[in-house]
Amino acid sequence: EIYYASYDLQGELLQMVPLSNQLQLCGEDYGIWSYYGTPYKRRCHISPLQISEVGIVHELFAVTNTGDWYPIPVLYKDLEQGNRLPNRQGSSKEYQYARRFNLFDNHTGVNLNDELEVIRWASAATLHFDLSEPSQAREGQLKQLTLVLEHSDVRAEDATTLQIDFEVKYTMPMRKKWEGLQWTAVALVLIATGAGLLATSRWRERNAKIFIDGDTLITLLGFSLHYFSNLLGLMVLGYGVYWVLVYT
Repeated sequence: EIYYASYDLQGELLQMVPLSNQLQLCGEDYGIWSYYGTPYKRRCHISPLQISEVGIVHELFAVTNTGDWYPIPVLYKDLEQGNRLPNRQGSSKEYQYARRFNLFDNHTGVNLNDELEVIRWASAATLHFDLSEPSQAREGQLKQLTLVLEHSDVRAEDATTLQIDFEVKYTMPMRKKWEGLQWTAVALVLIATGAGLLATSRWRERNAKIFIDGDTLITLLGFSLHYFSNLLGLMVLGYGVYWVLVYT
């Protein structure tokens, strides 16, 4: 379960509630993407007057089945360091994470006369579930959960509508899975070719074929494709039964 905390500018906790639609400013669609494994994406345009937040900065926590609380890291894609954007241009090993974030900022854009000049808001928010590799002991287990944010700025006088993107994304490294599929394909080709050679040899004996001619090669190809398709069908059927037994 994910909890959503809100703080004031002095760092005082204002609320700690289960995450529902706080990140989804486009509407109440929490029931759609709240189920684990369900990707979601939506874009909308809203008026600044529609945004009402409790607190100024926020923080997400993941609560495990054992009751342990872990802060969810926040990746600011628009973080600037000099002339660089390390969280956008650098490699993932160079990413710099934070813990607290804001979705709508109408405080730092105030001038000396307490007039709001610039509005800054989270124009794109993504909950990124990074799953473990399929080859590991528990396939699809959550490895890391990250909130990815991108902010935009607009002059207050021009802020008639704000564009907001919200996404829930699941990724899983597939390198080892593809390697396994490649070796499986090689094994199927070798077995099918071997069975095709044996069947072709028997066909040559029945038809008194002494030399390898075009008919022999076509027969070999036909037998090999026949056995390959049978093996592939059995593999797909077995894998389907495995998914039904394990994941239902």
